[in-house]
Amino acid sequence: MILPAALALVDCVLVSSDDQVFGIRSARVADHHSLEPPELANISSTSTIDWKGQQLPVLSLRRLLSQAEDEADGQPERNLIVCQPDPNRPARSRGRDRFALIVDSVYGKQETLVRGLGRHAARWLGVSGATELLDGNVALVLDVEHLIEAQVNPER
Repeated sequence: MILPAALALVDCVLVSSDDQVFGIRSARVADHHSLEPPELANISSTSTIDWKGQQLPVLSLRRLLSQAEDEADGQPERNLIVCQPDPNRPARSRGRDRFALIVDSVYGKQETLVRGLGRHAARWLGVSGATELLDGNVALVLDVEHLIEAQVNPER
């Protein structure tokens, strides 16, 4: 079978935010676990978490995607994924060190066939492609570094 150049097989960790499923390249995910309400309250007050002796900044995927922060949605428990620098980028352009990202759910790892966005890529900052999930739904594959850059430098 011949695949167009706009397609790539990528291992992704599937996560949800505001009832939408997204993929994050598994090479970027160092760890993930559930957060209990006391942990979530501590993170809310400090915006950091201790991970293996390191203090990591904590970001919310909902905030990065400009989704509603609905604390009363009946889901007090959230999940945390620890993101590491992209090993495939040159060291000088890897961006920030490790950080933690709060998501609603982590569904697990899945090999996905990612399609590029083509001419629409410039409009979707922080999105590196799209994939069809096993259930037939479409998930956007996120480039978390670019999502953060878009929040820090919105004029870009």
